Amino acid sequence: EIKERGWKMFVMKQSYMAFSLGFQKLSVEECENNPQILKDYFEEFADCPEYVVQEAIQGFVRNWETRCFWFNGEFLYAIANKAAVSTDDGMEQIVTGDDIPEEFLENAKRIGREALKCLPELKTPDGQPVPMTLIRTDIGCSDSEIH
Repeated sequence: EIKERGWKMFVMKQSYMAFSLGFQKLSVEECENNPQILKDYFEEFADCPEYVVQEAIQGFVRNWETRCFWFNGEFLYAIANKAAVSTDDGMEQIVTGDDIPEEFLENAKRIGREALKCLPELKTPDGQPVPMTLIRTDIGCSDSEIH
């Protein structure tokens, strides 16, 4: 199915994992030539009930993924990262506060505000409205072709 979609590179991770733990970036060609790569991955994470497999988006190599945290609809703070599989040195990069490039932070806040508008109103069991509590929006940047 990956080949049918035209993917050349893909990423895999365990569905319940965070950060870059268990995150792998693989090439279709490499896995076809050496199926042991996938066998080893599934053996290492055999206890995982499901996996996420997505096309590798080249924009994530160049751009920051920015997570904004909102409380009652108000922006609180953000962190931005580039996954280890996306960096030249193989180390995850994480920045906060003023170290987040302004363009990425402002765009993440703008998109995040729009996303918050789409969330349904929370209600107590007796129907009373509850303000939004802590919400996190994750904004990534794709500036490359997606198949």
